Amino acid sequence: FRLKNKFGRCVFLTDEGCKIYAFRPEGCRLYPLVFDDSLKKPVLDELCPYREEFDIKKSDLERLLRLIEKLET
Repeated sequence: FRLKNKFGRCVFLTDEGCKIYAFRPEGCRLYPLVFDDSLKKPVLDELCPYREEFDIKKSDLERLLRLIEKLET
């Protein structure tokens, strides 16, 4: 599952920022941490230009895995 992108970026992202920031889904809150289906594990999204600045926390990994489990049921 992935949110739609338009021209390489989220459809809700404008020059002013996220149009739905206060109501963004859990997957957006965890971004750039995503689940790679082919590797079957959490990774940092290759498309994110700031992924090198992101520090993966154990709590974020747990939240992502719970989200994946929820989406699969």
